[in-house]
Amino acid sequence: MGGLRCPEDIGIIGLNDIEMARWQNFDLTTIRQPIAEIIDASIDLVIGTIEKPDRHPETRLFPCRVIERGTLRLVR
Repeated sequence: MGGLRCPEDIGIIGLNDIEMARWQNFDLTTIRQPIAEIIDASIDLVIGTIEKPDRHPETRLFPCRVIERGTLRLVR
């Protein structure tokens, strides 16, 4: 009985593009997120909520980037 092969049968994707994802034995496709911007925005939102508790909820979107490696076949 054969096992599943990556990326031929299944795809795997990680988050945050940590250094270990680049290691040859992992070669993990990841999504790189702008962590510093997310932290700054989170602090801004918390301070804003403390200063004005009745403020409306806010959504902020951040650009992310796929770092393609060996664990995911991207269809182009």
